Amino acid sequence: MEDKEIRKSVSRKMGIYMGITLSFFLSLVGTGTSGHFTVRSWIDSFIISTAVSMVIAFIVPVRAIVEKVCEKHGLQEGNLNTRLVESLITDLIFTPLITFLMILFAYVVAKSHGAILMPLVTMYLSGLLSCFPVGFLLIFIFMPLFRKFILDHTDIKEPK
Repeated sequence: MEDKEIRKSVSRKMGIYMGITLSFFLSLVGTGTSGHFTVRSWIDSFIISTAVSMVIAFIVPVRAIVEKVCEKHGLQEGNLNTRLVESLITDLIFTPLITFLMILFAYVVAKSHGAILMPLVTMYLSGLLSCFPVGFLLIFIFMPLFRKFILDHTDIKEPK
């Protein structure tokens, strides 16, 4: 495999692992903080979130974006500042869209059952306020673990 193909493969696997992880936990946070948690609502939220995450992972070149930003600001791979910036960028890419679609789905379902709700924008901002820090923390913790796991199981060195 060429270097470019390896990088793409590692990036896709990272996107899949991070997408599933973020979907799992953000669905729990979203449905848990809604005040109307049910297993069914969590499963629906998880499925929607996972689908959105997979689309993002396969369309958006997250790793390339992170590398360009880090290079522009002179950040070195592996240090704390770089990990914080990587986590923030990845969180900005994934969490707002996932949160919006999960809230939109819950909003439409609740409205169809006659619920009286606050405006969608208010629900979204409230949900984003709780999901964004959780997403950041999850990305900060799991991204290096998943990267190490993927690289250890592909017999390649860290892509440059």
